Amino acid sequence: MEDNGVLITASLDSPDARYEILTLAGAFCLLSRELPYGESKTALDGRARVERVPGSLQLTTSAEEQDHPALAQRGDDLYLAYVDFTHGDRAQALPQQLQKEPVSFAPLARPTGGDQVKLMRYSKSKRVWSIAEAVSPTGQDVMRTAVAVDGGGRVWVVWSAQRDGNFDLFARAPEGGKWTGGEMRVTSYAGQDLNPVAATDSSGRVWIAWQAYRQGNLEILAAAQDGARFGAAQRVSFSAASDWDPSIAAAGQGGEVAIAWDTYDKGDYDVYVRKLRWTPSGVKLDQPVAIAATEKFEARPSIGYDPRGSVWVAYEGSEVKWGKDFGAYETTGVALYQGHNIRVRCLEPNGALSEP
Repeated sequence: MEDNGVLITASLDSPDARYEILTLAGAFCLLSRELPYGESKTALDGRARVERVPGSLQLTTSAEEQDHPALAQRGDDLYLAYVDFTHGDRAQALPQQLQKEPVSFAPLARPTGGDQVKLMRYSKSKRVWSIAEAVSPTGQDVMRTAVAVDGGGRVWVVWSAQRDGNFDLFARAPEGGKWTGGEMRVTSYAGQDLNPVAATDSSGRVWIAWQAYRQGNLEILAAAQDGARFGAAQRVSFSAASDWDPSIAAAGQGGEVAIAWDTYDKGDYDVYVRKLRWTPSGVKLDQPVAIAATEKFEARPSIGYDPRGSVWVAYEGSEVKWGKDFGAYETTGVALYQGHNIRVRCLEPNGALSEP
């Protein structure tokens, strides 16, 4: 609840809970059931606004850093994969205040601990998170991770790691709930493979998509699970210019998945979607569909299916010449951190595009 810039939080778990709120601008009452998620309520002639937001829980408490979370669900269980970065041996850090001028700054240098992919599990029935499990070796250089669960209940964790100067995709799945097997190398091309995303189709097959550097150009590639491995990579993007930021989702039936990405195909960022499905002869790809392809800035999509089979795409939008021709004397463009909004479009099963 906001009142003159002050944020007040309270639990709204019980639908019949009644709250009496006293502020500097006055007092008012509300019931929990009057405030569903996604809506807000004003009081005191607009001087107070109440909005319901989900509660939050801190899952990690270490002194290190955790980044790039990815979440998957199967039945009662949730699986959270993330990248854990260790700065190094903190015991080697010098006191903050030096007693005398240093002769050399060499003692300030200490080796970086690097990245490690980890996985946590949550039981919805027990409402308990597990301790983090190590998935990858320590001391890695990792660029994002993804997680999905196949039809047999195997949890697949996929990540991009730099080995010998090149980023490739790696995967690992526990056997019998234990990480007994080693990692699987998914890509080995002499080009960077980054930003993996994953989803499980209605038949239980895991799909992954990622951003790959091939022949001087960034492409969006995808691969489908074929038993205990992933099949050959399929090119999803089509442009001779670079393509970025894949997002993937699975339909509720028919084994269909959809991948969204943004492209610089015509000199400005546009958002496209392409549907894929597994067939006995390999992966079948539909024609790409332009979700947003105007001269404006349209990028960084997030995608999902609804129960009707419609594909919903949210993306960042800005105006023409975003990030171009903007400065002290040139103001016809849009500055990098200005003028951004979230926009949504829907791709219907019949191919029609609509907006909410």
